[in-house]
Amino acid sequence: MNCTSALGLKSDSSVDIVNYPADYIFQNRFWIPAYFSVFAALLCQKSGYSVNLRCRYNENVFFTPPSGSMYFRFKAGLDKEKQIHMLSIKICFQTGSYDLLSKEVIDRICYPLLRTYKCRNILIEAEAVLSPGLPADGGPLLGMAHSYFSLEQLTRAIAEMVEENLYTWKENNIISHPKLKKKTAADEPIRNLMEIMNKESDFFRKYSAYEQERINRKSRPVKQDQLNGIGMALSYSGNNFIRPVAELTGLTVSMLLDKEGKLFIRPSTCPNHLELYELWRKKAAEFLGIDRKDIYFITETFSGASILSRNVSIVTELIEKGCQLLQKKRFREPLPIEVKKAYVNKGFDWDTDAFSGEPFPHVSAAVGVVEITINKKECIPRIKNIRMGIDCGEVLDINIARSIVESEILRSLAVFHNNAAEGYDILKTVFPDYLPPISVNFVKSRNPYGGIEGLASSTIPSSLVQAVNQALDIPLDQYSFDSMSIRERIKYED
Repeated sequence: MNCTSALGLKSDSSVDIVNYPADYIFQNRFWIPAYFSVFAALLCQKSGYSVNLRCRYNENVFFTPPSGSMYFRFKAGLDKEKQIHMLSIKICFQTGSYDLLSKEVIDRICYPLLRTYKCRNILIEAEAVLSPGLPADGGPLLGMAHSYFSLEQLTRAIAEMVEENLYTWKENNIISHPKLKKKTAADEPIRNLMEIMNKESDFFRKYSAYEQERINRKSRPVKQDQLNGIGMALSYSGNNFIRPVAELTGLTVSMLLDKEGKLFIRPSTCPNHLELYELWRKKAAEFLGIDRKDIYFITETFSGASILSRNVSIVTELIEKGCQLLQKKRFREPLPIEVKKAYVNKGFDWDTDAFSGEPFPHVSAAVGVVEITINKKECIPRIKNIRMGIDCGEVLDINIARSIVESEILRSLAVFHNNAAEGYDILKTVFPDYLPPISVNFVKSRNPYGGIEGLASSTIPSSLVQAVNQALDIPLDQYSFDSMSIRERIKYED
């Protein structure tokens, strides 16, 4: 519709969209692809030539429209064991000029609040407000990252109030599986990741040391040019299938093995990396014992924004199950043989009457640790190192996975500013002359496949602000900051 309108064509005019695996600039997006499509269509019409637009990473940051504001208000009551006994949360967010994804945003906001830390009594009130500007776009920041950010700032405040090491408080309050007495790393991935990240970063000792520095500065003020801080945040992947709604879970894979032994695979979605075709081809060849050259993929369908429809982990599992079914049938039925596997979200092990069980699907888990140092005169945080531990089951390609996570870490820092165009400059602030060491640890796991997109956006900003809070001893409670806002907050606190 956008292309036909821009070109002055009738609404019923045929406009063919060739769907290639998209660069991350267009992944999880609704509006940016529309802009580029219209621009390409106009250039093609005026010039009479085919048009291929290329976009650099910094242009993606510059031209990404800023998202609407999101506000969280927490009231928490603790028991004698320093655990959250009751929690009241009020949330208000701007939808833009059109209520496009409010239900999904609310689900993604509530998910971290209910999934991460123990609390028996929770009240969540969410309000969506129409506002000027574009409707909500897709991406890992669609509610979940903001929710994790707010939740982790609350945990930092609670640990400080009860005078307990942040690591210890988290370890005592993360949700455990209720049915298992002897728990393993596979049963509690977050606890296992916390232990690994604690050893790698020496978090417990450093947090205690930096916290003591902060307390000492309060009791006997001394001049200290370099202030230190460290933060740790937890998150689960949204895996794009939080709600059991049919239109959000319509993934299918059709497979045809013809008389010549050639395999044709038709997934209902296309991946965002061409290398994944090779990985799927390799798996199918190993299952069926055929040559990779005889395996073909047919992907002429358009699946829409990946935040709603694309999940590589589920497609991989469907291909494996389809190959297993073909292997059983090929010796019993004549060729050609066609099979079809579909993903159906059947809900979860939750008893609505007894209000017990496990209401959440298995998803990937991550723990992020950020350590910083700040010169109080400049008020500029210098990141010393960034560490992430991820449990996403079997990693299909370690190089692709590491690239996705590392680039998302940099993007999450770049868009950390309210204004996306100015946000790119924060890279120069945080990384003036160098990129800090980034360590990503994919732990070996027996868990099924899981997504990794969005994990860095939900952990690294939270860890960064926790570290800044500890270093400066000021309650930064917003998702973005710069040196000017830090100076203003310091003056206000003084």
